[in-house]
Amino acid sequence: MAQHYLAMSRPGRVPGPGLTGATRRRTDPEPARLLILSFAALCFVAATVVGAALYAVQTIDHSAVSHEMERARVALSVLTTGGATPGAEMAARIAHDYLLEDARFVPAGSEIESGAAIPVPGTGFELAWSPRLLGSEVFMVLAPLRLIVSAIFLGGVAYLVYRMYGITRLLDERRRQAQTLAAQDSLTGLGNRLAFDQRLEAAFASGRGAALLYLDLDGFKQVNDTLGHSAGDQLLQIVATRLGRLAGETDLVVRIGGDEFGILRTSPCSREGLAELAADVGLALGAPFELGGKVFGVKASIGIALAPDDAETSAELVRAADEALYRAKATRGGFTFAQTARLNG
Repeated sequence: MAQHYLAMSRPGRVPGPGLTGATRRRTDPEPARLLILSFAALCFVAATVVGAALYAVQTIDHSAVSHEMERARVALSVLTTGGATPGAEMAARIAHDYLLEDARFVPAGSEIESGAAIPVPGTGFELAWSPRLLGSEVFMVLAPLRLIVSAIFLGGVAYLVYRMYGITRLLDERRRQAQTLAAQDSLTGLGNRLAFDQRLEAAFASGRGAALLYLDLDGFKQVNDTLGHSAGDQLLQIVATRLGRLAGETDLVVRIGGDEFGILRTSPCSREGLAELAADVGLALGAPFELGGKVFGVKASIGIALAPDDAETSAELVRAADEALYRAKATRGGFTFAQTARLNG
């Protein structure tokens, strides 16, 4: 009964706004954001690999040129001993013996478009040659293979990222479905206590306030005892359908438990409007139900509470509506406002 629900709704037991599905979605990473971050990380890795490769090529090239210049100095120190004059024959020998490609002697200060050169001590010449850039040569040889391997690797990583994106989207959708099911009554399809608590707490947190119609079916036990629980379940489903037709677009209709239902209105409303809604609910549920070939009639006792007139917190609103409901049940149906005299319903 309603007392059991009040125990569930006391301060400290009501799920706060931090537990709502909307807040969880804001704190969870979105699939699109994950895809963007993964792509950015992939680009960073690719840029790092390319940068490391270029640095390695430059380092190898510089080391190779340094070694050739050292060989050139050794060659000059050996071949120019005794006053030998630099010439074509000496240049050919240097190219052959010391592995300096296209070695030649040029006048000092000559402009060399590409290559390396060192001065010949005691002469007006420079030894020039075309250095081998080993790093660049190896890079050019291996470049096609590296490109193919890199393309395959990056393509595989991109595929894995895409698959992860798809899985993340699927998990996100499943999580949303689970949140929806968790806040839905399995029998009637209406909201359940979780949905009610979340909407009510959000309304008070935003300062909008709320109005609550808390209703209990009179005569439901007779249907269960006469036709069985399957007929009782069918009756609850019919009640849920009729309540759903009466509720406004912003109203939340919930099954609290058993034969107890609630209509939560978080939009601005008046006592007159709530009384009209309660009267419509009474008429709709008072219409005959045909179950198992028999016609039954049930009535609804309704307690109404309005915030901030009757309550300043969500727990107080539920308590006020519950007390009004029991005063309505004591008079065999109809509806009663909290802390007011009974109105005809």
